[in-house]
Amino acid sequence: MYGSDYVLPGMLHAKILHSPHAHTRIKRIDTTAATRMPGVIAVVTGKDAPDTIFGIKITDERFFARDEVLYVGDEVAGVAAEKALAFIEVEYEPLEAVLDVCEAVKEGSPLARLD
Repeated sequence: MYGSDYVLPGMLHAKILHSPHAHTRIKRIDTTAATRMPGVIAVVTGKDAPDTIFGIKITDERFFARDEVLYVGDEVAGVAAEKALAFIEVEYEPLEAVLDVCEAVKEGSPLARLD
């Protein structure tokens, strides 16, 4: 058995909302509906998490994306109550994404970060 196989009384399940976009600006996140659901203990976004930048080799990661998503799967929000994840509304403004290394290093290629 693995740790994730155990279910204990009162145990919470946390889920992460991941971006479906490769590069986008986050215009708005509305967690109201998710927060109001029965059994929800917490809903968090980049505005709730410390603005700490970390990484193993390159220090360029945040706990949750704040204003900009940098890759498909980037963490946008989290919830401590599994079924509430679908009730978090995110409005994105897709930005140009460069998906090829050779294109990314060319003069005038869009930068990965706006800041």
